[in-house]
Amino acid sequence: MPLNGILAVVNSLVTLGLANTVATIGGSVANVNIVQ
Repeated sequence: MPLNGILAVVNSLVTLGLANTVATIGGSVANVNIVQ
């Protein structure tokens, strides 16, 4: 597997991880706002 392919996979995993983290934080904030 070429280095570019490995970098692309790592990049996509990091992007998915960041998106998942943002969604989780956003959901927590939304829940807090609804409860208040």
